[in-house]
Amino acid sequence: MMDFFSWKNNIFYKNEIIRKILFSIGLGIVGYEVLKFSKNICSRLFKFEHDMLQRYGENTYALVTGASAGMGKEFCIELAQRGFNIILVAGNPEKLERVAEELRAINPKIQTKVVVADFKDSVNEGFFEFIMEQIEGLEVSILVNNIGVYSSTPFHLENLQRLQDLVIINCLPQTMLTRLLLPKLLSRKKRSAIINLSSLAAVIPVPNEALYSASKAFCDYLSRSLAICYPSLDIISVKPGSVSSQMNNYRPTDQYTISAKELVLSALKNLGKTPETPGHFKHQFMTWKFVNFPCIYQVA
Repeated sequence: MMDFFSWKNNIFYKNEIIRKILFSIGLGIVGYEVLKFSKNICSRLFKFEHDMLQRYGENTYALVTGASAGMGKEFCIELAQRGFNIILVAGNPEKLERVAEELRAINPKIQTKVVVADFKDSVNEGFFEFIMEQIEGLEVSILVNNIGVYSSTPFHLENLQRLQDLVIINCLPQTMLTRLLLPKLLSRKKRSAIINLSSLAAVIPVPNEALYSASKAFCDYLSRSLAICYPSLDIISVKPGSVSSQMNNYRPTDQYTISAKELVLSALKNLGKTPETPGHFKHQFMTWKFVNFPCIYQVA
């Protein structure tokens, strides 16, 4: 029996035709993966964003959650530079006012609207209705569901309130704001867009980030499902790896970590072209590596 399974006596080794077929299949699989990866990299390196103001409409608003810092603030800056009015939604009124003032200095032609809402209170009755009342009469063409919190504490040691907040903040605002704004976005003559921030953690389970990974997988699946249901809208799930922000104490950029500006520019380039993206080419490579070789990440 051992002799039968030894390599040189194996029937597949002795049969040249079978050997060639298996080699061809293996070569084809490797070639396909290399071609797919190269195509994805090239498409991100040489992709140009739409003329967003023409596509989504002049004098319209972009609503950005978590707008007071990090990626949310960067979305506000980039969209303001492109001529969109900005609705800033977050929990700290002083920070929001400072960002709004900065936006008006960047582009004096735009309007800003500050809505103070602490997303830890999302479960409170009337919370989302209050936000909608504040923006009544404003034509929103872009919704950026950016708000989110992070935890890397081992699950059995995490504070129960923190676990509850993570589920509420990462899942509920994206769900409810999308639902409440969807009819208005669909009724517009021009196209509308929804940018949902997910994470690379949604692609592969991350040690000590069980609930964070699960919540971001929720965001990703919700976004991609809605993109299928509503093809007239530009809906995109952005799944970056490490981004320098308040979530990671503004980790310095390196071969794995990108700046918030790099993330936002990548997301805007992909908007209207694909329902999902890791964004930056660094994170495209990381996604490909972890999906195809998960053992590397698990060992690391």
